[in-house]
Amino acid sequence: MPRLNRGWHNDVSTHDFALCRRQAKLFEFCQYEGYNPEEFITTYMTWDLIRDIDEDLSPVQFWGDAQMFLTMDHTFGLSKNHEPSESYETLFWIGYITRYWNLWLGTSSKEIITKVPFSQLCKYDIFHTMGNQEAVQRIIRIHNFEIDGDRLIQKELI
Repeated sequence: MPRLNRGWHNDVSTHDFALCRRQAKLFEFCQYEGYNPEEFITTYMTWDLIRDIDEDLSPVQFWGDAQMFLTMDHTFGLSKNHEPSESYETLFWIGYITRYWNLWLGTSSKEIITKVPFSQLCKYDIFHTMGNQEAVQRIIRIHNFEIDGDRLIQKELI
């Protein structure tokens, strides 16, 4: 069941902010656990199971970090023993802002990471001082997207 009442005019709930923080901590911890952050985050956001997190009140939203890491290890066999490559603050911000984006506008995690890849998101950590909505709007503008329902559509250049 897709999320209800998402779009520019909607607020994000207290529960939603907790989900943002949880994903932010997961992305931050992936580097502590020795994963390659780009591989981990891209795999996580394109994983079919994460569609459940993109929906309203999925049991997957309540998994702990250990359960998520174990399931991802079992499913994907992600490489470990990776040297830190990004700041923990950047990884936290990527987790927070991408989940916020999903909750606020309804854009799927898969579409976000496919259209704005990890390497690009790392450059936008300078937006961490902005409000969440302003940061998402700025990323959408930089990539010349427009929102059509919950989809990102590339604007045509004139």
